[in-house]
Amino acid sequence: METMALKGLVWAVADAARFVGASPDDVVPVANATSAINAVLSSIELRRGDWVLMFNTTYPAVKSTLARVASAASASILEVQLGLEELLHPELTVDAVKAALDAMGGGRRVRLAVLDHVISFPPVVLPVKELVTVCKQVGARVLVDGAHAVGNVPRLQIPSLGADFYTTNLHKWGCSPKGAALLWAAPEHHAALRPVVTSHGYRLGFRGEFLWQGTADPSAWLAVPAALAMLRALGPERVAAHNAALVSEAAAALRRCWEGENIKREPLGGAVAAATTMAAAAGTSTVGDRREATGGGVGPDRNSQALRVGAGGTGGSLSRGAGNDHADREDAGLAGEQGQGAGASELLVIGGGGDWEEGGVAGMLAVQLPPLRPDYGCTAEDAVQIQRWLRYERNIEVPVVAASGSLWVRISSQIYNEKEDYDKLGEAISVLRRS
Repeated sequence: METMALKGLVWAVADAARFVGASPDDVVPVANATSAINAVLSSIELRRGDWVLMFNTTYPAVKSTLARVASAASASILEVQLGLEELLHPELTVDAVKAALDAMGGGRRVRLAVLDHVISFPPVVLPVKELVTVCKQVGARVLVDGAHAVGNVPRLQIPSLGADFYTTNLHKWGCSPKGAALLWAAPEHHAALRPVVTSHGYRLGFRGEFLWQGTADPSAWLAVPAALAMLRALGPERVAAHNAALVSEAAAALRRCWEGENIKREPLGGAVAAATTMAAAAGTSTVGDRREATGGGVGPDRNSQALRVGAGGTGGSLSRGAGNDHADREDAGLAGEQGQGAGASELLVIGGGGDWEEGGVAGMLAVQLPPLRPDYGCTAEDAVQIQRWLRYERNIEVPVVAASGSLWVRISSQIYNEKEDYDKLGEAISVLRRS
C-alpha cells in the first residue's frame, strides 16, 4: 500500500483533478459522495442560531447527515421547497433561494448551503453557479453535491463554480468501479478539512490525511485513469450529447407507447407524505419528523429546528418511494403541484436544465407511468414491487418512484444503451396495464 499502490493513487487523483479543471493540490480521494459530505460537515463549526440551507430534493442520506450535525450544534435547517414549476424551469430555483433567504431576514444567519448539481430525482440540472453566488452573498459557505456530474454535465470545471466544497462520484457517469469519488476544497479550507477517519496520515496535511485513512482497497481509484482515458478518447461532450439525445428519444417513445389510449388522470398536487426511504417502502415509518414553521425536529434528532420555505405558487410534496440508484444513498421528496402543460392524457417528463442549451437534458429523465391494473396503486410499496418485477422477471434495471399520486421511472442513457432497451421497458409496463 505504502509503495506502488499509494503512488498509483496519487497519480489517479491528479488525473481526476485535471478532468474537472482543478489543481491536484485541491482534490482528495473518497469512497463516495456521502463520505465527502460527512467530512465537510464534521469540519464546519455550527452554533446555536446558525442555519443550514438545503432543498426538499436534497438526497436523504445528506439530509440525515445535516439533521445529525445540526442537532448536535443546536443549529437549524432551512429547507427550500422546489415545486414542479421550478423543476420544469430550473432557472426559477435561483428566485426560490432568494425568497427563502429574504424570509430569514436576508439570510445572514445561514452558515452553510448544501446544493445539488444534478438532483437524483427528478434528474434536474440546477444552475449551480448562480445559486452559489446567491448563497455566498449572504456569507454562507457552499457545499455542492455533484454525485451525478462527472461524465454527465459537459465542460465541468469545478473551481469556476465558486463553491467552497464540491464532491462528485466517478463510479457513475465516469464509468469507474464503485468506490471512487473526489472531494474538491478551495485552498482556504484545507487547514480545517479532515477525513472522518484519522489514521497514519495524521498531521500530514490536507492531501496526506485523505490519502491514508487506514487499510483499504484502492482498486476502484486505481482504475479511474483508464475510465477517464476512455471518456477522453470518445470525447466527453460527444458522449454527453449522445446520451442526452438518446434519453430524450427514449422518453418520447415511452410516452407514445403508453399514451396510445385516452388516459384520464387526476391533476398532480395535494398534500403528500414527506420523503420516503427504502425502509419506509418496506413498511417502516417515513424519514424525519419535519414540521411547518420553526418547531419540531429534523430526522431522528430533536434538538434543532426546521423551517420549510416554499417557492411561489407551489404546495404539497412529491415523495421518493423506491429505486435506490446507488448503494450508499437514497433519494428524496420534492414539492409538487399540477404540471405545467400536462393535460388529461399527457404524461409528464422531468429533467434537464443547468448550463444545457434550451431543450437539452442530462443523461437522465423522469417519466410518469400511465395508470396500471387496478391491483397496482401508486404507493412506495407498489414502486418497490414493480422495480423488483422489472429486475428479476424482465432483466430491466430502472428506478421506480412513487410520487404525488403517480408512479415514475427514472431512465438513463449511456453509450452502451440502444433504443431497443427502452422498447423493452415500454412493453413490460404495458403488460402491467392489461387486465
